[in-house]
Amino acid sequence: MVDFVPGQAVIDAAQRKHGKYMDRCAAIGYGFLPFSFSSLGELEADTVILLKRIRKFSITQDIGALRSYSYI
Repeated sequence: MVDFVPGQAVIDAAQRKHGKYMDRCAAIGYGFLPFSFSSLGELEADTVILLKRIRKFSITQDIGALRSYSYI
């Protein structure tokens, strides 16, 4: 436990996914954004940004999405 760093597992998982899938996606013309979280509920920083972008888009597209605002 001496080397324990909160959130490090999430960061490591995102980096592994990025390295594994980025080139494959780019080769077929797709973008790639890793979505990583731990079983303790921690979210990687880019994941939080993505969820906020999805929330904002949903709200602009659907007035009913305002009800789900606090849950995302």
